[in-house]
Amino acid sequence: RLRSSLSTPFRSSPSLAMAPAKGSKRGAKATVAAAAPPAKKAKVDPTFQGVVEAIKQAFEVPENCRKMLLACISKGLGTPCDERHESQTVMVKMIGDVVQGMLAKLQEASEAEAAVCIEADARRQTLQEQVAGATEALAAATQEAEAKSSHAADVDRAVEAAQSVLQDKEEGQRSGDVPLLQVQQSKSAFESGISANFEVIVDGQSEDLGQHYTALQPLLAELTLDEALTNALPSSCMKKAVERGPFDAMVLDQLGTCLREKVAALEALEAEALPASQARAAAAAEARAALEAASAARASSAEDLKAATAAAEAARASLHTTTEAAEAYEEVYSKATKNRDEKAEALENFKLYNVGCFELLRDRATPAPVAVAAGA
Repeated sequence: RLRSSLSTPFRSSPSLAMAPAKGSKRGAKATVAAAAPPAKKAKVDPTFQGVVEAIKQAFEVPENCRKMLLACISKGLGTPCDERHESQTVMVKMIGDVVQGMLAKLQEASEAEAAVCIEADARRQTLQEQVAGATEALAAATQEAEAKSSHAADVDRAVEAAQSVLQDKEEGQRSGDVPLLQVQQSKSAFESGISANFEVIVDGQSEDLGQHYTALQPLLAELTLDEALTNALPSSCMKKAVERGPFDAMVLDQLGTCLREKVAALEALEAEALPASQARAAAAAEARAALEAASAARASSAEDLKAATAAAEAARASLHTTTEAAEAYEEVYSKATKNRDEKAEALENFKLYNVGCFELLRDRATPAPVAVAAGA
């Protein structure tokens, strides 16, 4: 802004004192000189100071040229524009060129800092957008990790439920199959006893018929035999074929019929119990497959949760890095804006004060004479 001193009117240097009249005595001259007040120092127009400062700042101008311009300021700019002769006009133009050069230099510096600040603004905006993006990414990653954690808990509960169901089905299968297994074991024992012992006894060629009859005793205990048949069995079974009579053949025939009927009865019981056993086995197999599927889902869920947790950690680290970068750049941005503002202020001050002083002096003309009123 213009200094208040710009409004101060220009004052020229005071005129020289008049010489003493001829014929006066030397003593009178001394007395007059002694009585005369001391000459006042010429007042310098403060408007010149703005031009002086501008020239002093023009370091690109050689020092001897600056000194010459400073010495010529009062003679060039101190003379009203309508009274300047050609050399003064040239001098004023030279001073104006220096002032304009300084103005251009300050303008260039201000524009350069403004350009730097534009880049700093863009960089700052980019960093802020990165922070915002990283914040959103962290929120999304955290939400995803929480969802995966919740899903993993649901899958764990599903596995526990499947394990419980399988345990119940297997226990039901074990307990439900006990009668069937007993029937199957009994049938197998009778079938084995018939082929391994009874048929050997019927053949009647073995020297160990007594041992084979003894081996049949556990099976005979399970048969419902009449007393006469029971009493006749030991004798008939331990005789060789050549020693047997018709009675012995009848006894052995009745025993074979009882054994085969027992096997048939056991087969009927087995056939009756088998569908329920198969249903229990199918239910257990289905429960086992459900547990395997739940276990596979749990393994997959665990991997998903691990990946989601790692992604959340990476997003948190990214946010930390971008936030630190944005915070660190604030110092750079603050310095850039400060430099821009300082250069802009220096340019504005130079325009208002230094250029203003020069233009005021350059364009100042001789004041118009004051008109004297008639009859004064």
